[in-house]
Amino acid sequence: MREIYIKMFKPLELLLLALFVLLAVGSNSDALAEEEDCFGTSLNKTELIAQISCLTGSNKEEAKLAVDAVFDSITAALANDGQVKILGFGTFKLYQRAATMGRNPRTGELIRRPARQVPGFKPGKALKDAVNQQLEPSTEEPENE
Repeated sequence: MREIYIKMFKPLELLLLALFVLLAVGSNSDALAEEEDCFGTSLNKTELIAQISCLTGSNKEEAKLAVDAVFDSITAALANDGQVKILGFGTFKLYQRAATMGRNPRTGELIRRPARQVPGFKPGKALKDAVNQQLEPSTEEPENE
């Protein structure tokens, strides 16, 4: 199995930096108060491109090229039975799904679903910590009224 480690070059560096900042800092941080308009809570590809453009100061076309380059690189690695490890962020790799039996909902006939590979993502420690930092209980005691 081939492994591909992402080497940082300018478009990928901008994208990964922006992704890490989005995950580590969050939208309510005082550290990036001047960039507050850049953050959202749920993103599609277009919104991700806009956020990366805002955070890095690049234009949207450069951000789109960076996002497309990352997605294409990950897709190509997985298509060649490889995996992509991004230190601190996570690992994209293929998982084997066993053959199963199913039922045709129209006819009720049993059908065989073949074994296949499915892409998956395993988050890294830094990503888990960034996501779970918002879930930690507050040290302040609740006020009694």
